[in-house]
Amino acid sequence: MAVTIGSNISALRVVRELGATSRSLSKTYERLSSGLRINGAGDDAAGLAVASGLNAKARISGRAVLNVNDGISALQVADGVSAEIGSVLQRMSELAQQAANGSLSDTQRQSLDNEYQALTQEISRLAKSTKFNDVAVLQGQQATSMTYRQLTSVGSGSGVGTHFAVNANGKYIAYYDSVAGAIKEVNTDSGAVTLVAAGVTAPNEIYIDTSGSVVGFRNAANLTGQNASGTEQLFRWDRNSNTVTQVTNNQVGTIFVGAAMSADGSTFAISSNMDYVDGGTVWNGASAGGTWGIYTFNAYTGKVRAINENSAAVHGYVSLSPTGKFAAFSSLYNPFGTNADGNAELFAVDLRGSTPSIKQATTSTGGEVPVALVSDQGEIFWKSSYNLASQNASLNPQIYKYRFATSALSQLTNNQTSDDLLQPTLSTDGRSILLVASTLSWNPSGPTSLQAYKIDTSTGAVEQATNFTSIDVVTAYAFSADGNYMAAVSNLYTSANELFTYDLGRTSTSLNIEAGGGAASSISTALGAIESTIRGLGGFALTSQTGARGALENALDNIDRLNSMRATIGSGMSRLESASRLLSTSTDLYKAAESRITDVDVASEAANLLRLQIRQQSATALLAQANLQPALTLKLLGAA
Repeated sequence: MAVTIGSNISALRVVRELGATSRSLSKTYERLSSGLRINGAGDDAAGLAVASGLNAKARISGRAVLNVNDGISALQVADGVSAEIGSVLQRMSELAQQAANGSLSDTQRQSLDNEYQALTQEISRLAKSTKFNDVAVLQGQQATSMTYRQLTSVGSGSGVGTHFAVNANGKYIAYYDSVAGAIKEVNTDSGAVTLVAAGVTAPNEIYIDTSGSVVGFRNAANLTGQNASGTEQLFRWDRNSNTVTQVTNNQVGTIFVGAAMSADGSTFAISSNMDYVDGGTVWNGASAGGTWGIYTFNAYTGKVRAINENSAAVHGYVSLSPTGKFAAFSSLYNPFGTNADGNAELFAVDLRGSTPSIKQATTSTGGEVPVALVSDQGEIFWKSSYNLASQNASLNPQIYKYRFATSALSQLTNNQTSDDLLQPTLSTDGRSILLVASTLSWNPSGPTSLQAYKIDTSTGAVEQATNFTSIDVVTAYAFSADGNYMAAVSNLYTSANELFTYDLGRTSTSLNIEAGGGAASSISTALGAIESTIRGLGGFALTSQTGARGALENALDNIDRLNSMRATIGSGMSRLESASRLLSTSTDLYKAAESRITDVDVASEAANLLRLQIRQQSATALLAQANLQPALTLKLLGAA
């Protein structure tokens, strides 16, 4: 090898090797200090791509585990509250069982009913207030489509009559079958039909008690052998004994204007020109007279009570509160000198004392004959287009309220349109009114199809109970007192009028839990709507033995329905717990796979570190030796 001054090839080679060794050593330091084999794309491009995908899956799985655990927590909250509601229902069934005992007085039953109604309110409060992350887990959501079932198949003629009645929880509907000439009752759960009375003509009215065990109706048939004259009478059918009783003893020439049955089936009321003896029974002293009267009849004793009689003014429709404590009737009656114009007005009656107390509720100038809704708290509600409270100058249909205790009349609603308010129905507890209307000022931007609305009778607050985009054309409506069901007669789908039931209750809330794989891996869990699951809320009272029996049947049915809902919640929890376990395992496996690609082998890298350090030290020493080579030329030049 030549000895030169211009280039130190040996040193350059040593420098190159030293640089390569230093770079390798730097990588080793980086791996050992970070713990990663891949610290950049240049380390292992393919490995980095695979590891990044695995890391994303691990992180998504980890987040999914938390999502699923949140879902489990939401279901646990719902189940915990449902368990408490179950305890409330058990207490309600206990109270109903106690109130159904014949040894109790009405005063004692009232005390039991006070607690029963408070527990009913507590169930509603729990349903609306139970939330998880501001999600109401037990309130459910409005139905967006009309769910209906056809209950009858009369199939010819006029079909089902337009007068029918629904009990408090929608389980039973009493109706008239025109083909069979019979009044029947259908169980909407099983579809079973029970004959109430055969050989009858179309009744003017049909009534049903809260439990569905008592059906009342008006008819001219001779069902008990006591109506040979064929005069229209009131009849009462009892499902427990399967017997029909004639309640009235109207005679030839009697004009029968209006009638009513209390929701507990204990009391009837009529408006007619029949003269009954106050304090007697319908079978003694009754005669067809020329004057008008309002009478009530005790369904168990047959005793008559005169509310107002010997009036020259015609009386109209009459209504009763659920247990017969209050009544209302329309009349041309002028007992207080405040109805000088002789127009039809609404009168309220307190029946609790030994002598009925009557107050005139309206003083309208035009006069109308409203069908009133009466609560056991002495509140009377009715629909009117008159400006009764000086708040309805546009004369739109409104719901008005009259409180007997204070004689206060107020306008409950503020409807700003001319849309009619169809079939107002008062809950048995008197706290809400359900009705059907289209659009209204309550739903100005919503669908113009008919909707069901629920009105708070204390505050006037309106809740839209449905969100239908369309509703079938029906001939007549009737509602269950709990607001969950509507029965209707329609010939839209059939050749004759048939009976349909429509579910107005809120549907279950679905929690869609993201379990790590997009829509395909989403887990849907159902949370029931308590106020639709628990039927008859606000619809039953323990103030009578019959009412208590119905409340007991309803409470036991609700316990089964709640248990079914809890089973759905429990199955959802089981599914989510299984998903949580699988996701936790998947997260670990993704992380392990990523670790095998990206994590450094410390032992191997430590050995490599030692090797590179030796090479670096050796190269450094050799570089020093190589740098001495040009000095040899000085010796050669010195020798010259």
